[in-house]
Amino acid sequence: YEERVINAQSPFRIQDPLFNSILSWSNAGMKTVAEKLGKSTAQWKEWLELTNNGLRNKLWDKNRATFNSYDLVTEEEIPLESNSGLIPLISGCLDPEDANKVHQRILSPKFSGTADEPAWLCPTLALDHPQLNIEKYWRGPVWINTNWLLYLGCQKYDFVDTAEMIRTDSLALLKEFGFQEYFLPWKTLPEGIEPHLGAGKFSWSAALCIHWLTT
Repeated sequence: YEERVINAQSPFRIQDPLFNSILSWSNAGMKTVAEKLGKSTAQWKEWLELTNNGLRNKLWDKNRATFNSYDLVTEEEIPLESNSGLIPLISGCLDPEDANKVHQRILSPKFSGTADEPAWLCPTLALDHPQLNIEKYWRGPVWINTNWLLYLGCQKYDFVDTAEMIRTDSLALLKEFGFQEYFLPWKTLPEGIEPHLGAGKFSWSAALCIHWLTT
């Protein structure tokens, strides 16, 4: 496995806000562990700052209040309106004003639905996006693992009511339909349409249910 060779030859090289946010969050966790052990935090702090600066300076789309992916092959932004662009709240890379703009986007009809068509938080793709396909993996369904990351991001910025909404919606889906891999985003569906998709008895859905019920 030669990462430099792969990067030089691969036709698919994307800088993604979701995975970079998890990297940032992980480095913050390692920094905390180092502090508790009385060890140097310099390396973790450097990596944390590098990732957060990249998220904020390269992937943050201030005009749309979301984070974009970036295609390193074509050197172009990918302005896809997905939950991946909201999850960087867990990184803490935004100031409170910009973080609140992301928060308002979560609560907008794009991700929360409307009074006539309410949605479970949080769809993987904006509900008004032309590529929305609620039966395809990351084209609209609700996943419990990404909901958990968004829940933690909202907690980080003290959006406690929204964090609780995400938790409540997630637990309601699990209680009603079981530990499914993912779920359709609409709360009201035509008769005969199953609200859950993918594999059943899914371990991370069960694990995160336990986490929410015991913390």
